[in-house]
Amino acid sequence: MIIVPQFFASASSLRKRWLFVLLTLASCSCVSSEQTNPLRNQVEELFIPAITRPLSGEQWFTGSNREINWLFPRDVSDSLVTLQVFCDDQLLEVIENVPNTGSYSWAVPNQKSRSCQIHMIIGSGQMVTSGKFIVTDPPILEQLDIGGPGWEPSALREFIIFTSSRSGNADLWLKNRRTGDLVQLTFHPDVDGESNLFKPNGNVLAFTSGRSGREEIWMMSITTRKAKQVTKTGGSNPAWQPSFFQFPTVAYKRSAQGRTHIYATRLQIPTTDIVPLPVTIPVFPEDQVTSGSSSLGSLSNIKTLDWGTPGVDNVIIYDIGNAPGTLWRLDVPFEGIAINGRDQPDFFYVPSVLSASHPSFSISGAKIAFSSGGDLWIVDVTGGAPIQLTSGPEEDDFPDWSSESEIVFQRRASDSAAWGLWTIRFDS
Repeated sequence: MIIVPQFFASASSLRKRWLFVLLTLASCSCVSSEQTNPLRNQVEELFIPAITRPLSGEQWFTGSNREINWLFPRDVSDSLVTLQVFCDDQLLEVIENVPNTGSYSWAVPNQKSRSCQIHMIIGSGQMVTSGKFIVTDPPILEQLDIGGPGWEPSALREFIIFTSSRSGNADLWLKNRRTGDLVQLTFHPDVDGESNLFKPNGNVLAFTSGRSGREEIWMMSITTRKAKQVTKTGGSNPAWQPSFFQFPTVAYKRSAQGRTHIYATRLQIPTTDIVPLPVTIPVFPEDQVTSGSSSLGSLSNIKTLDWGTPGVDNVIIYDIGNAPGTLWRLDVPFEGIAINGRDQPDFFYVPSVLSASHPSFSISGAKIAFSSGGDLWIVDVTGGAPIQLTSGPEEDDFPDWSSESEIVFQRRASDSAAWGLWTIRFDS
């Protein structure tokens, strides 16, 4: 049974009293407008705590544990906090005598709601209300049987390409979930990895290999399984432009002189005829997608990238390795890939409390998945509050969409444990 203290029931009157006090302080004749008012510019800091999590619009799952975070007012850090949880305008839970540490681990109850808020009372009666968030059923998690360790998945429908060193070397493997078949795709003694399926076509993959003496982009049909070299001047972390265009195009990164630039190579093969791949892949001249005039911060150390076509846009999104949490959006012209200084990368906003990396477009381009702090998140490409999909002590990373409602990702129990592959399904 929830016991509601009497002063909770008079929240509106409490707010009115504090408003009266603040207005009185602000207009008191004993403090001249020419004099320094010690409370001026400090009223918010002294009296109004700020809840930083949950974010407005954020989605939390029933039965999970979530951190409620707040910035506490100065001079009341030793006070106890009372939290009130309202869902659908009904008082759901009261949590009393919480130490004012700025964080509380809340066991989310098994009650769904599209409109929840958290009220806080701290010190001598201050109150703050968070933005509305959502409580819904958790997604479905399942471990994939891939016969051993695996990481860096690329998935489409029943097919999952991943990297594994189970044969003594980092090679690419294919898991067919419909038939259960598990097939080794590459056997070269050098390292093969960073696979990327051509979506939504799905018949060809691009990957990074050092078999030519340095990292280059290679391609392979998942039916013929014969590797073909694409780039000759270096490249890694391939990302296909979605297969809605006349000619297949793959983007990748290459570093030089303290910057990492994004390049793209377009195949001289119609998308409808990409299988089987010819012995030698004909390509158009390479395009430099990022401009040399772009800010150093946006190009200093590109880590991973992906390419999507959300709505009427053509977008490459990437993260910066030496600036965790920063995602960049690069709008690519449809009429030719090279930007030639016309456009610059822009920040793709994610809340500063997150540290976003390894972004991945959904197949439609409507959503972006990413990892942050060992958990998986998704966010609409148009913005809004990210939705946390996974939580717990495990480390989750490298999400990739197999469909609009399923993500394949790598997970391990600790830093010393081997990576395995998992899927998570949710309402799209």
